[in-house]
Amino acid sequence: LPCLDPATASTAGAAAYPVCCCPAAEAGFAPLLCCLACTGGLAQSSNKHNQTEAEKEHCHKKTFKEEVWTNMPSLLEDEFREEDEENSDNDEEEQEERWIEADFVASGANAEEDNDDTVPCMGDLFADPDPHETFSFTFHVPEEIKVEIHGVKAENGQTLNSTGLTLWRASSLLCQYLEGNAKLVKNKSVLELGAGLGLCGILAHHIGGNVTLSDGDTDALAEMRRNVNENLGEGASDTILPCRQLRWGQKVSSFKKHSSHFDGFDVIMGSDIIYVEEILEPLFDTIVELLKNSESAKFLLAYARRNVNIDLVFECASRHGMEW
Repeated sequence: LPCLDPATASTAGAAAYPVCCCPAAEAGFAPLLCCLACTGGLAQSSNKHNQTEAEKEHCHKKTFKEEVWTNMPSLLEDEFREEDEENSDNDEEEQEERWIEADFVASGANAEEDNDDTVPCMGDLFADPDPHETFSFTFHVPEEIKVEIHGVKAENGQTLNSTGLTLWRASSLLCQYLEGNAKLVKNKSVLELGAGLGLCGILAHHIGGNVTLSDGDTDALAEMRRNVNENLGEGASDTILPCRQLRWGQKVSSFKKHSSHFDGFDVIMGSDIIYVEEILEPLFDTIVELLKNSESAKFLLAYARRNVNIDLVFECASRHGMEW
């Protein structure tokens, strides 16, 4: 841990500790937590039933008619059950649930009456007659890349029902980190959690990562897809840079099953995604399930101190078998 002294932290915006815990990364400007998932061997075994000669002879003596009529009910039942399960899986994948972040924050805040933590105020966007803004960025990886992101003005961020509709300071820090450490995502399968407007994921795609963007909030997903399509071409949000709904701790196995990376992702990343303590457990449950079972797999977190102390993040990571 190069530095945990608040006196050296940036004073611009929310206090951000410059924590860079990845042993392969150089410490410096970016407050990043890089966690390696501990490996664990998984073994599968099966026992095959060996028929006796008498049983085989008995089976051979059964006529075709007996075989068909004896097994027809169970065969049809199995076929219909498999078809129903397949349709159920497809429906679960294709249909997104209407979910707004503010509802979760409000319910989490009311769960404990003694919780004195300040919860971001969710209010009315129409207080600003012109709340929208276009954010322009230029990156060098090493070729020059220009990215334009449409969203809501940063000063309106605390009044949004969906905080993913604007850009937060940690997203710029994560982009700087990726720009200087392109090998972490190049030619790797990458999943961004709480991707919001999609800036970090779009950059990771340009660097050469096989990226999937995710967010639980349906409003944020709509803006994310718009930004991906405008930067990479119409339809890109369904093909080369898929944008999918993922609520932490909810239907994670289905998300993984319908992903092209069914064995897990090499890198999972997120910026400014920890703002209430209640999300820590479902967040790390999701990370552990979706991260590839490999010592080289990493979780990159751009952290800005808000309502959750960094020590709680480390403790939760440790409980989930991660090290930094």
